[in-house]
Amino acid sequence: MAEIEFKIEAKGIEKVERAIRILDNLGLDTKPLMQKLGEDMRGIVDRNFEAEGRPNRWKPRSPITNMIYGLAAMKRERQTKRYQNAKGAAAKAKILGKAALKARRNLILSLSGDLKKKITVETQVNQVKIGAPESVKYARIHQFGGMAGRGRKVRIVARPYLVVPDSEVGLLQDTALGYVKRTVLRI
Repeated sequence: MAEIEFKIEAKGIEKVERAIRILDNLGLDTKPLMQKLGEDMRGIVDRNFEAEGRPNRWKPRSPITNMIYGLAAMKRERQTKRYQNAKGAAAKAKILGKAALKARRNLILSLSGDLKKKITVETQVNQVKIGAPESVKYARIHQFGGMAGRGRKVRIVARPYLVVPDSEVGLLQDTALGYVKRTVLRI
């Protein structure tokens, strides 16, 4: 996991923290709760990707980025058997046009799907960590924004995907409080 750490702060998260403290004070194992919260957080991050940002949508890709994606898709398409077996220039142009359009319509931060697929959840006693491993070099720049590219001349806008929107805090609260109730009733 990357060396970047930050704390998620959301309204109402205090109830989740209180539930964890209750279990800890009773000397009970909190790791199963952390695993369930990690699963919930993974689902929240997946929904952030599907919605292209929550609570606020991410800024759209620039026209230049869309053009680059379209050209790259056409280059890949030229190597397929479908393209090579197409009869005539019009048929080949139609195949390339569809490939370029599909690439430009891909969800933001989802061209290859690598970032979303490589998000990991690590759970320990009293702790859940969610993020991308260091091998995903572009994860940090997409989360926080900043300058990138050769000579750091390209400004990448922040598209925070590791966010718990206020609308999802209730899910985490329900998970934590439900777990505490079930666990305490077993004592």
